[in-house]
Order: sequence, then C-alpha cells, then structure tokens
Amino acid sequence: MMNQISFNTFILGLRPKLYRFSLSMLKRHESAEDVVQEVGFRLWKGIRLGQEHPQLEALAMCTAKNLCIDMLRRNNRRDGYLAEALMDHKTQTVKTPQIILEEKDMHAFICNLIDRLPLQQQMCIRLRDVEGYELDEIAHILECDEGSVRTNLSRARKRIREQILQQWNQ
Repeated sequence: MMNQISFNTFILGLRPKLYRFSLSMLKRHESAEDVVQEVGFRLWKGIRLGQEHPQLEALAMCTAKNLCIDMLRRNNRRDGYLAEALMDHKTQTVKTPQIILEEKDMHAFICNLIDRLPLQQQMCIRLRDVEGYELDEIAHILECDEGSVRTNLSRARKRIREQILQQWNQ
C-alpha cells in the first residue's frame, strides 16, 4: 500500500502533465489548477480506501480528462488559447526576432488547427504528441481501444497537414 510520502512524490512528479493536459482542454489556468487538485484528492481518497490501481498515472490522466469534460459541459464554452505545452524549448540557440515571430505565428496557427479538431482527436494528439504517452496508455486514459486511438491520431494529423498545405498554397 502506498504511503503519504510516496504518494506526494508521485503526484508532484505527475502534476505538470496533469496541468498541461487540463489547461489544453479548459484554456483557463484556474480551472486547470482545480482539476489537478481534484485528481490528487480523488487518488489519495482511493488509496486510503485501499483501492490501489496498477496504472496509477493512466488513472490520474483519465480522471483529469473526465473532470475537464465535465467542466466543459458545465461551462459550455471552449474559447481561449492552448497552453505553451506545444512550444519547443529544447534548443538553446540564440534566435533572431524574425525567427521568433515566425515560430510564434506557426505555433498559433497549429494551436488554432488543433482547437478546431473534434474533441476525441484533440485529446489523442495532445496526449501523444504533447505529453508523449504510448498508444496503450492513451487508450486506457480515453477508455477506448488502441485502434480508435490510431484512427483519431491519423485523422487529426491528416487534417492538420491538409490545413497547413492549404495555407501555404494560398
């Protein structure tokens, strides 16, 4: 059975992923924070009741997804902006202002394209390409089979690719 110290270590390590994922769906920092706190509370409550889960991280992400969907349904709004989770901060090179501006424009364009995808495709592409989850983990989180995840990823990527090519050909 997991004790409080190991749970705190686990949840602190998972917090950034939960926050980015929640923010990408809800578009509001406060709402994303609320989801992260609620996920932690629910997991701890389950552990205290002896309901440990073999894939605790996947359970946490699934819980976050469901809470976000509930909030979206309650608020009935999906406007806003995508978190900076899609930004590539891996390179430490000096960039010119022109390159920075072009990257920001492309980032905003791609974020807009992702925001226009159906919700299932949005979640698949964010979990796979932003958070780096494997297909079986995404299937568990979204409560569907791996084939559906592959199909949604393929359709989402194809739609984004088509929109980018269409924009460049104008």
